[in-house]
This record gives sequence, structure tokens and C-alpha cells, in this order.
Amino acid sequence: MNAFPNLIGLGLYSIPEAARLAEVAPARVRGWVHGYGHGTGKVRRPAVVGHLLPEVEGRTALSFRELIEVRFIRHFLRAGVSWRTIRHAAAEARRDLLSEAGHRLRFSTDGVTIFADTLARSGDRTALDLVAHQYVMLHVLAQSIRSEFDLEAEDVIRAWHPRPEMPLVLLDPRRSFGHPIVEPGVPTQALADALRAEGGNAGRVAALFGTSEDAVRQAAAFEMTLAA
Repeated sequence: MNAFPNLIGLGLYSIPEAARLAEVAPARVRGWVHGYGHGTGKVRRPAVVGHLLPEVEGRTALSFRELIEVRFIRHFLRAGVSWRTIRHAAAEARRDLLSEAGHRLRFSTDGVTIFADTLARSGDRTALDLVAHQYVMLHVLAQSIRSEFDLEAEDVIRAWHPRPEMPLVLLDPRRSFGHPIVEPGVPTQALADALRAEGGNAGRVAALFGTSEDAVRQAAAFEMTLAA
């Protein structure tokens, strides 16, 4: 329990929660965070996502930064970026993307193309071939990913809109421990529960919580995506 004061502003997610938010299978997130085994006595495939927080009640806890790393990897894999590319560049890219405070991520000027830049600097022939084939794709992907985030000074990621089709839903690590909210800071779960209790009357729920009807509807729809 003594760790909790240090969690303010970092966000706090279990692996199942992070998996639902990032739209990745929990087993994959667990492997990205802890590494994969290859059978008894064999070498594990190392983790690719950094791990900042101590365990909470005996369970792995991820920060907002690590949740965003999971989301980045999900985007890369769906776009066809090889694991070799991701694993080779992840550690150095993470260092370059960390804010001065060390627990927040920046969205670099070139976006996620920092992965390709890192590979190019390595001088490895295979890596250079990967850059030649994937740099343009990474640049296009960067523009798509960038649209999910609210950025502050020096492109530090302030908040994340996890579902582009529900833009009023956001995750901000400095509010509600980074769990999904709509303005003025109402948890989406509370709005979804209230909407059910009020028989679908979005106007009444909006008035009760001091938000808009659109926010109520988007919060409820978002919670449905998490339950699917």
C-alpha cells in the first residue's frame, strides 16, 4: 500500500485492463511485459515493453506509459512490422521517447519512425533492408497513431483517446488513475451503469453527472467494447 502515493499521475492498469483498452489479447500483453518461455529449461524470449511499477496486491501493474507502448506495438504488428524490427529498436526508442521525468512518453517529431531511424543507425545490413521496405509505412502509421493523442509541451503525450469513433472518451494518467473518463472527469463505467439504471435516458444521466448526452452515449458504447 505504501507504493500508492508514488502512483499519482502515472496511471494504473492490470494486464487484463490494459489488454482490453489496447485491444490486445491478455496472454500477448503478458508475454510482451514478462517475456515468453520456450519450454522447460530453455531460454525465454525477452520482454519488449518496459515495466516501471511494483506489483499491486500480487499482480503486475502497468503504467500509462506502458499501456501506450502496448498500443504502439499493436499498431506496428497490425501494419505488418516484423518482430525483429520492433524488438531490435524498442529499448533505444523508449529511451529517446521518454520525457525528462522518465515516466511519460513523447511523440517525436517523426512519430514512430524513430524505430526505423534507430535501425538505420545500427548499420546492420538486414536492418537497413527493413528500413528501406518499412520506413514509408511507418511514417504513414505515425500520422494515424498521432491522431489518438492529446499532446502538451514538447509533444509529451498528455492523454489518449482509445477509440477514434468515440472521441469524447479519454485516458489521462493524472485523472482517475488513468481510467476512462469523459469531461468533466466522469468515469465511463459510472455513466454506463447510470444509463442502464435510468432505462436508457441519456438526457437524465447527463443532467445528473453534469456532462453531455453525447458523452453519456459514447461512454456506454465504449464500455460495451471493453465487455465484448
